[in-house]
Amino acid sequence: MNIPVERPLASQRADLRSAIHAQRRRIALLIDPPEPLIREYPRSATMRFLTAQPAIVAGIAAKYAPVLFGPRLVRSALMAIALGRVVRSLLRGR
Repeated sequence: MNIPVERPLASQRADLRSAIHAQRRRIALLIDPPEPLIREYPRSATMRFLTAQPAIVAGIAAKYAPVLFGPRLVRSALMAIALGRVVRSLLRGR
């Protein structure tokens, strides 16, 4: 004769708890869905700030570049940028 073996109460309780937790997670996702991932450029908050506020970034760079790199290097970089702009404008004029 086969006597049906019931599962222990501890096992039933653990299964019920996991089912309740899974249901709570599903409800939480329905109430407050996660924000979508940012997959476009720029992803980092720092780069978003730098690209959204170019005037502030240029002011900070102009103030601290001579201190960090030395005035001669900054003057050379500015001259290279100016020369590049002249060359680009000449090439566009063709």
